[in-house]
Amino acid sequence: MLAATSRTAPCPCGSGKRYKDCHGALGALAPATDADELMREAQRAFADGRSADAEPLLRRLLELAPGNTAAWNLLGEVLKPTDAVAASDMWWHVLDLDPDNAEASFHLGNRNLEHGEYGAATIHYERALRGAQGHVGVLNNLGLCYKVLGATDRAEECYRAALAAEPEHPDALVNLANVLFQREDYAGVIATTDRLLALRNGARG
Repeated sequence: MLAATSRTAPCPCGSGKRYKDCHGALGALAPATDADELMREAQRAFADGRSADAEPLLRRLLELAPGNTAAWNLLGEVLKPTDAVAASDMWWHVLDLDPDNAEASFHLGNRNLEHGEYGAATIHYERALRGAQGHVGVLNNLGLCYKVLGATDRAEECYRAALAAEPEHPDALVNLANVLFQREDYAGVIATTDRLLALRNGARG
């Protein structure tokens, strides 16, 4: 999470005013009317941890541009901590607008994974990969699903693909080591563990 903006610092919106006299003013409404500007304001608010500010900005944006899938996706992220059902509705709406939207499929896959619905999560992650090949987060989570479902060969493929994209991804290394141990590939476990230890020792240095 980004640090909160100082009230006497220049406002992040670029107006040239101090934050307390612009978007930091009590009850102030963002002056943005253009969809792109509203999106930037909403993204900034969400990054700052101000979801309560991001939501109305996104809803105003969607009145102007109801087909903006990026805004629907972000609105789902904004709503998720307080209303996971509504968040899922946002992501399903994105898929109604764009059936190949990788981000919406990723979010829905994560929701299924969190609820132990591994088969459904796998479907969403596979769909997400069609539009985001090599995405480390999708591959890692898909590997988790396949491992639980007993498809260890496919799980290993996912972890190795994730590591091909990001060789030092710690979760993928741990998950690969676990799969290799399950398959009694102890030489592979040692090699993968060595990579993980080298990574952690490097972080300490």
